[in-house]
Amino acid sequence: MVTTIFIIGLLMMLVLPNMNRIREFAQQKQRSALIHTLQTQVDLFRGEFPQQKVTLPDLKSKGYLTTEQLKQLEEQGVKLVGGRIEKNVP
Repeated sequence: MVTTIFIIGLLMMLVLPNMNRIREFAQQKQRSALIHTLQTQVDLFRGEFPQQKVTLPDLKSKGYLTTEQLKQLEEQGVKLVGGRIEKNVP
């Protein structure tokens, strides 16, 4: 019984740190994909409305971004300044 508990504990010690690294890696990839999506949507908006200033609310109102995407961008501190994407790094 003690041996079984020891083996389970040892396996948990090996698995949990790896899961945390995988979770962080997935979050980084998600952030990167969201920034890439925003840049693509800004480029598309500029192509359709070349004379209009690009803002996040305009992107949402014209259907280029969803409410969820806008919320994620705000949570991650991403801003659109002068048509350029800026990310606040904590």
